[in-house]
Amino acid sequence: MSLAMTEAVPDMPAWMLDEDSAGAYRARRGYIPHFFGMIVPMPRPRISSVLAPTHMGGTELRYENFTILMHAERRMALVAAANVIRSGADGEDEADVEDWLTDPRMEAHHQPPPGLPRARIVRAEDVAHGTDDIAALRARRDSRHLANGVSWDLAGAWGELEDLVLEESVSERLCVFTGPILDRDDQGMPSRHWKVIVSRTAQGMRAHGFVLAMDGLRMQVPLVAIEFATGLDFGEVLHVADVYDDDIAFRLAARAQLGRSGRC
Repeated sequence: MSLAMTEAVPDMPAWMLDEDSAGAYRARRGYIPHFFGMIVPMPRPRISSVLAPTHMGGTELRYENFTILMHAERRMALVAAANVIRSGADGEDEADVEDWLTDPRMEAHHQPPPGLPRARIVRAEDVAHGTDDIAALRARRDSRHLANGVSWDLAGAWGELEDLVLEESVSERLCVFTGPILDRDDQGMPSRHWKVIVSRTAQGMRAHGFVLAMDGLRMQVPLVAIEFATGLDFGEVLHVADVYDDDIAFRLAARAQLGRSGRC
C-alpha cells in the first residue's frame, strides 16, 4: 500500500496494513442482500463442489461491499456479488492498482496466478463507499486481490450499462453480479463474461442480464440463459424480477446499442 494512501487516513488501524494476515479481514461483511431495502439473493452454483474452500470452512471470500466465490479448478471468480453506489465514484479505478494481493484465507493454488489479472471484475469505484473514509479505502484495497482479477478489461462497457439502469432506480444503489462463461477451450482466459444488474424502482425490483464478449459484442439476455451457460442458480426472486421480455429492456437495448438473444 502506498504512503499516499495511508497518509489520506492517518488513523488507519495497523492491522489493515498487514496484507498477509487473515485477521485483516475481520471487519469485512461482504455482499449484503438487503442493500437497497429489498432482499436480493446472491446466485450460487447448482453443484457446490466446484467452489474452492476457505480456511474457515466456507466458500465465500467476503470483502468490503462485495463477496467472491472462487472456482477451485479454474482458479478464477465464478461469481462476484457487489453492493454498488455509483455516486461514490471519484474517477480512480484501474490506475490505482499497485501489486495484486493473494488472499491468505484461501490456498494460493485456488487463486489466479499473479501474472494473469489485467483488470478487476468488481470495480474499485463501484464499491468504494461506506460510513467513513477507512471503509472506502478498505474497499479499494480489497479490489486489488487476485480473486477479483480478470484477464481483460470489462470496466467501461459495464459502467455504461449500470448508469442506464440507474436512470429508472429510486436510489443510487445497485446489486450487481458478475462472472465468466467458462468454455472447455478457453485456455484459462474466458472470452465472455455475464453481468446481472438489479435495481429498486417505483414498480419494484428489476433485474437486467447481459453478456460481454472480448471482441466487444454486448448482448442483453434473460437470466435463464446465463444459468444454462454457467450452471448457476439465480433463484425465484431474481427470475420474477427479470425484465428481459419487458418494454424497459427493449428501450435500454436500443439506447446502449445492444444485441438481444435468448441464449448466451
